[in-house]
Amino acid sequence: MGEIPAAARRTFPSAAGGFSFGGARRIGTAAAVLAVPAALAIRAACGEEWFDPAWGYRRAVEIRPTGSVASGAETGVVEIHTAGKALPDKTDVRVTCDGAAVPFALLQAGPGDFCRVAFRMKPAAASYYVYFGNPKAPPAKGWIPERGLLLETRRYNGGDPNNLEKMRDVISQSGPSFGADFVPNVFHGWNEFSREDRYVSIYRGRLNCPKEGEYEFATSSDDASFLLLDGKLVADWPGWHGALPYAFRTGKIRLGAGLHDFEYLHVSGGAPGVAVAAWKPPGGRMEPIPPDAFTSVARGASGRLEARTGPHPDFRIKRAGMAFMDDIPMVRWRFFQDCGPLASGPFRWEFGDGQKAEGEAVEHRYLRPGLYEIRLSCRIGGREASVSAKLYVDQHDFSPKVRAAVEDPATYAEAVSRYDWTEADVKTLLRASGLLEEYGYEDARIAIARAVLSRREGVDDDAYFGQAIALSFLLRDSKKNPDAALEVLRSAEERLKENRNLRAKINREIGDVYFYYKGDLDRALLEYDKVVGRYAGLEDNVVRVTKIKIGDIFRERGLREKAEAQYDEAEKLRVHKTPAEQIPSRLGYLVHSAEDYIRRGLLAEAKKAVDTWEWEFPKEKLRGHSTMLRAAIAMKEGNDFEAIKQMETLVRVNPESEYAGRMLYMLAELYLKRNEKDKAIEKLQDLVTNHPESDCAADGEKKLKALGRSMHGNEDKKKAGRNAGKGGP
Repeated sequence: MGEIPAAARRTFPSAAGGFSFGGARRIGTAAAVLAVPAALAIRAACGEEWFDPAWGYRRAVEIRPTGSVASGAETGVVEIHTAGKALPDKTDVRVTCDGAAVPFALLQAGPGDFCRVAFRMKPAAASYYVYFGNPKAPPAKGWIPERGLLLETRRYNGGDPNNLEKMRDVISQSGPSFGADFVPNVFHGWNEFSREDRYVSIYRGRLNCPKEGEYEFATSSDDASFLLLDGKLVADWPGWHGALPYAFRTGKIRLGAGLHDFEYLHVSGGAPGVAVAAWKPPGGRMEPIPPDAFTSVARGASGRLEARTGPHPDFRIKRAGMAFMDDIPMVRWRFFQDCGPLASGPFRWEFGDGQKAEGEAVEHRYLRPGLYEIRLSCRIGGREASVSAKLYVDQHDFSPKVRAAVEDPATYAEAVSRYDWTEADVKTLLRASGLLEEYGYEDARIAIARAVLSRREGVDDDAYFGQAIALSFLLRDSKKNPDAALEVLRSAEERLKENRNLRAKINREIGDVYFYYKGDLDRALLEYDKVVGRYAGLEDNVVRVTKIKIGDIFRERGLREKAEAQYDEAEKLRVHKTPAEQIPSRLGYLVHSAEDYIRRGLLAEAKKAVDTWEWEFPKEKLRGHSTMLRAAIAMKEGNDFEAIKQMETLVRVNPESEYAGRMLYMLAELYLKRNEKDKAIEKLQDLVTNHPESDCAADGEKKLKALGRSMHGNEDKKKAGRNAGKGGP
């Protein structure tokens, strides 16, 4: 039957999706559901008289017949939004032509104000109306379309599709419906109407056989599928299984020329959900049944919203593009006022996510899927008027047009950085924070964090904690204001007082501000002591991390034995311990990785390797090798201050380190670079006097002579100070 395209075989990927109005891909229609020609809007204003005064609203529909000579009346399909004027289930929808009701079927009602309707078309008629807005509307008569291949998907609720009878049971248990629309053929690799990947697909329509003869049909699916012609099972692949890209499950049947009832039933127990129906007509080859083998339907465009009581505002929408962040799409929409000749501005828009705009045509970027109420306000005939519509923004759209519209997320970040966050919902705030962090909009991130932290409701502890930490980092790093960071963290400490785990992390962060930003080791130690004294046994190695930081304070002060004791305690708290026999190889791997990354100039990766090394084996901070590499990374980054700090700390706390001599030489070179000759000489003298075994000692003595200094008279200092860093009060 030929190769199944990758798009149909793939596992359902969020990165390949799009957004759609109504939560479902509109197969074979334009993305702009409400974009209609101006001529149609003018024609609607002077169209047929009102069908029934019980219905308050309507939209004109312009549609052209397909011209197909297939049996059965032409079927028209139109998608509209009801502007909040219809019943939630859209059971008050009616379709008329020339003032008389025509048979119709409600294919999809929602999400939101979306509505998809199929109706029987009259010969040569091109103008119809869709009415709604009657809360007391009686049930409508049912109608089954006579053209097209109709697909409906429903939630899978259980059952074992091992044969056709059991598949019928699966269908009877399924629901609710995700949506329904006419499709070109059976050739899909995803749920057409939802992101749900456990679903049932029901295809029904009329298949046109070009001539009499023996036809061979095939199905390939993931999972079960059943293909029926005129009510007879022809090919099936029951049970749970994956798809294959060739004709594996086939069946033959003799058919006469003309139309035959076609039914294809499919269930997906999980992604990818492939469904392909293929045929081999007499004298032909096996291939997916082409769209022209099924009867076609006509697609219509809906016009301006009309109210029975007089002019009413309206707007049109158009999907303009999308971008992705972390494989989750964001979408850009354009909105156009369509309020008629009596309308005047200002035209004010509310987009349902806390953002607003003004103008006859505006655009807006939505950061996450959801149901949003769009509202437009203006003046009509000198009076205030407004209209709203619930727009379902979703990423589920695989159409080539949508996939081709993928944009650079940086442009979204630039636009979002100017948003007003005072009324935005928390989920949008958090999503925006992630986007802006990626592109460095620090002032906007600060505004978002403050907006989240100011909320009394709707912010769970984890979200509050994340934004408090982010804001504290922005204030101490970007704004160079550690005191403001401390104020944020103190507020978080109070807000999270009932959450021991997060409060412990806040105390640790407060300690970090004092330690790394204010240089107040005593206050830092006080905060760290709160953590190890009050919060033993917490998750995420909270206490272990804090003990390492306490060890870092003692290391900073040159108190080697106290630092080592803290590192030892931290080592005992490791959740996953490396077996003793594996420690040498694990250490060797981490050392080699860090050195290799530095050699290749991959400094971010080198930092991560050193961080992992010191996290798994914190006593390495006293040995010296990891410190020397950390200093080397800082030097390559041009951060000589950090390099000096790292090496000075190490040679002070452990002057006996086998790496001390090399670091003294590196320090001397850095001080010379900074024109601090006396400090350079001091380090070289220490190197030559106390580390004569170092491979840098000879170079150090040469450099001293070049600086006009001699080591004569310093022999009495040899080996002095070797134990100065041990112990401490």
